[in-house]
Amino acid sequence: MDEHLHEDLSSVMEENHQMILDKYPEDSFMAIFWKQQKHAASLKNAKSMKWEAAMIRYKLELCGENKGQNLYELFESLSI
Repeated sequence: MDEHLHEDLSSVMEENHQMILDKYPEDSFMAIFWKQQKHAASLKNAKSMKWEAAMIRYKLELCGENKGQNLYELFESLSI
């Protein structure tokens, strides 16, 4: 990602962080999703991200329509 775009995105996330946390219950999917995305954006190496189980299930659901892909390829593509 371009450095300016990353800085802009980080700024928007920081400005809206508390509003998102106030709006959604702490254990809701949206709150978990927001916190995970914010954390991932802060890492220098995205492959070092340890994703919550709810996010992994969500990714698997999104990829579930791709019936021809075997499970190994699916996990490899998700960097799990």
